[in-house]
Amino acid sequence: MSNEITTPEPRLQCRHILTSGHRCGSPCLRHEPFCYYHHTTRKPAPKNGTVRPRLELPLPEDRSAIQHAIGQVLQRIAEGKINPRRAGLLLYGLQIASHNLPRALPQSPIETVDEAEDLPGEGLLAPEAEFAQAHRQKTLVEILEESWQQEKREIEEDERAAKAQVHA
Repeated sequence: MSNEITTPEPRLQCRHILTSGHRCGSPCLRHEPFCYYHHTTRKPAPKNGTVRPRLELPLPEDRSAIQHAIGQVLQRIAEGKINPRRAGLLLYGLQIASHNLPRALPQSPIETVDEAEDLPGEGLLAPEAEFAQAHRQKTLVEILEESWQQEKREIEEDERAAKAQVHA
């Protein structure tokens, strides 16, 4: 048996940059630059000499991406470069995607990515950073739990104040 103390590998944050310019807040898969979601859905960057598709919409992962995609479809409609039936289907799909997003919750400001690396085969990536639980956004359940705990503390303080007045 060895007496060596091994320190755990630091968890890294996903390096995907959202359309809004913010970094994905999820932890990476072990030994990968992306979280599970972005590892499976991110399109590899096109290799030199390959032709990009005429209409490349971003993954509808946040409100910014959906707005960007709607703008691209509307631009193609205005230029007459897209079949109206196809445009209608795309806009309908984007409408469904926007309805499936969670409602925007009040949150602390998120820093935008101000530095990116262009890696061959991966495209633009945010720099490596350790994943910190403190920086992740709170879930609706966590926000409701905190609100309930605060309300409970206020009720207890009111009850103590009322008892103190009775005894005074």
